[in-house]
Amino acid sequence: MKKTIAIILVSMLLSVSAFAQSRVDAKDILKSIDEGKAVNIKGAEIIGDLNLTSIQDMEPDKNNKRSRNSTKLFRYHVRSPLSLIDCTFKGDVIAYYHDDKKNETHIAIFHDETSFQGCEFQGISAFKYSKFHEGADFAKTTYHKEALFKYTEFSTEIGFEGSTFLNDANFKYTKFPEKVDFSDVKFHDLANFKYTKFPRGVSFNNSAFQGNADFKYTKFYEPFDFEGTEFEDSVDFKYTKLEGESFTKYLLKKKNR
Repeated sequence: MKKTIAIILVSMLLSVSAFAQSRVDAKDILKSIDEGKAVNIKGAEIIGDLNLTSIQDMEPDKNNKRSRNSTKLFRYHVRSPLSLIDCTFKGDVIAYYHDDKKNETHIAIFHDETSFQGCEFQGISAFKYSKFHEGADFAKTTYHKEALFKYTEFSTEIGFEGSTFLNDANFKYTKFPEKVDFSDVKFHDLANFKYTKFPRGVSFNNSAFQGNADFKYTKFYEPFDFEGTEFEDSVDFKYTKLEGESFTKYLLKKKNR
């Protein structure tokens, strides 16, 4: 009888432990980063805001003291590898923040492998001006609010394939020095790639643009793949280039084939 009770109690504890592990406080992730520990979480709900501009490893820009009126820049160094797979972020994910009153910009710098594969951002996802020095993976991720990657810098190949942008997708001025994969992506609202360069190629294979698509001043290079891409609203290719030539000529050649 006692043995049976003990087995039941152990089973209950294991069940509680499994349930507890499915919900992770964002503060615990930030604490791990501050302690230099790797973050490896799969299939969990992340509760609270993951504010990466609140970690301890902060460095003010050397130019901050040069002018009173200029914007002061503060960098927050995320040195731990981050593997957040199939997670749902209930709060905001903040790697960029600008304080209008103080005229201060706070950005996160990712020094190790970073993955948000298969995740769901239910709140804000702000990566503006952020830098990824190692591999980054945002494949099969869903963004409920604006996905802010404006001026973001990636160092290696980056994948957004299979992702869904339910709100604005802002990749204006984003730096992609290596190949980028946007295949099978659904853009429900504005997709802004204005002034973006793809020096090593990009794929939008079988992607769907349901809102406005802005590729004005964008520079494409081979390998270049728009096969099966659908545009359901207006699209702007004004001043767009492919291998240094007018993108309009490319579209006309393709149409006449």
